[in-house]
Amino acid sequence: MRRGADAAARLSRVQRLLAGALTAGLATFTACGGPGAAATATTSSAGQMLSLALRDIRATDYTTARAELNKVLKQDHSSYLAYYDLGVIDQTLGKDQGALAEYAQALAIDDKFVPALYNEAVITSSSSPGVAMTLYQAIIRLQPMAPTAYLNLGILEIRAGQVKQGENDLRVAEQQDPGLAANVRTALKNLKPTKSPNTSSTSSTTSTTAGG
Repeated sequence: MRRGADAAARLSRVQRLLAGALTAGLATFTACGGPGAAATATTSSAGQMLSLALRDIRATDYTTARAELNKVLKQDHSSYLAYYDLGVIDQTLGKDQGALAEYAQALAIDDKFVPALYNEAVITSSSSPGVAMTLYQAIIRLQPMAPTAYLNLGILEIRAGQVKQGENDLRVAEQQDPGLAANVRTALKNLKPTKSPNTSSTSSTTSTTAGG
């Protein structure tokens, strides 16, 4: 389906932007990556407005982009792409709760839209690592070739005390994208579990910020 192909293409762009980024132990969605991951416009009037919004996002004119996206939603309430792009704007500006709300709207329309799942996982990695791990696992089921998802999942698993599984997933990340080898080596060398694998208590993790 065209929608699946578009989602795969957008995830590929996100992965290229994320490759090599390791902030506070996590490969993160970066502020400069937000516009690059914004939805590709389709044909039609709504698609033209999405295209204008994408142009404005790339120019960091978020106010104008938001206005264009709201016009799209007035015309087409089912535009998961518009909700996604609104989430990208909020995430780029550090408004994580707003971004999560927009991604939830996109996923309510298309629950297999991988870029929205990925960005949700990035946002929740610090505050709710269990939720983030579940999201990364869902991404991998939908798109098995997902090296940065494996990388992030492996890091979170090690922090949660699931060391063997985490190490396995880090190795899969490197196998799928040899360019992540340095990230994997750093993770394997420096990461320590933040809780015992036999305990149910949750330890806080280091907060991450969007960075290049």
